[in-house]
Amino acid sequence: QKLYELIRSRFLQCQMSDARFDKTSIVVKALRQAQGKLYELKADGKRMIFDGYLKLGKQVDDVFLPTVAAGETLSLIKVDPTQKFTNPPARYSEAGLIKELEKRGIGRPSTYAAIITTIQDRGYVVKEEKAFHPTAVGEAVVDFLVTNFGKVFAYEFTAKMESDLDLIAAGKKEWVPTVREFWEPLEAQIKKVDESGVRVKVAVETTGEKCPLCQAGEVVIRTGKFGKFLSCSTYPECKYTKQYVEYVKDVVCPQDGERVKMMKSRKGAKFYGCENYPTCKWAAWKLPKNE
Repeated sequence: QKLYELIRSRFLQCQMSDARFDKTSIVVKALRQAQGKLYELKADGKRMIFDGYLKLGKQVDDVFLPTVAAGETLSLIKVDPTQKFTNPPARYSEAGLIKELEKRGIGRPSTYAAIITTIQDRGYVVKEEKAFHPTAVGEAVVDFLVTNFGKVFAYEFTAKMESDLDLIAAGKKEWVPTVREFWEPLEAQIKKVDESGVRVKVAVETTGEKCPLCQAGEVVIRTGKFGKFLSCSTYPECKYTKQYVEYVKDVVCPQDGERVKMMKSRKGAKFYGCENYPTCKWAAWKLPKNE
């Protein structure tokens, strides 16, 4: 019922007129005599004069300003200092990433699903709480490609290539000269990087433990296609590897009180289970709440 109401409301809203507001701004010039500094203070107010599509949506409150006249001298009553911080942009979700691709002209509806699948299958990103987080492998790949193939990975180049392919499909452009124009410089750059390119190191997490196999290196946490694993810092000279178990801090198994570890299913979905498996069979998609 709620979903139906949402769809109905959005459909009707897109057919309705825009809302209209009266907006007023007051700019006050304040002089701090002790320092001889002039500050400009601004207050914005608005009043709805026609609700339009907002009649079916979230109501907007009016913001009223005091009545003042241009050039009027005001008196300071009090100062309420507040500190605010700018939040960083939210991480991309699947829908957010597709929207950004559309905005930049990269990819097409037929390729969006493949793009989303590929970056996850290759371990470039992991999805946590519906948002993509870059892995160490993903960051290393981006650093290497942008450094050595900056022109090819520029947004404008990719968008132009997509547009040219659309023209080829429509029969408005020849594909051979178009592909040659792209391929020949790329082939030359690949050969150059293959001969003199600098290998990018994938960032690792240290554990402070010595490698039990070679006794020379340190056990580090690496990120691979199937998630994190333990390895020797001297790889590929030392081939030591071990499964990495990631425990959830401050959460215990609701059945036997032991630690809870995070695992992944065969399809890559994250779930939680007791460290005493198979003795304890408890497992869940969401973390239990400790009482």
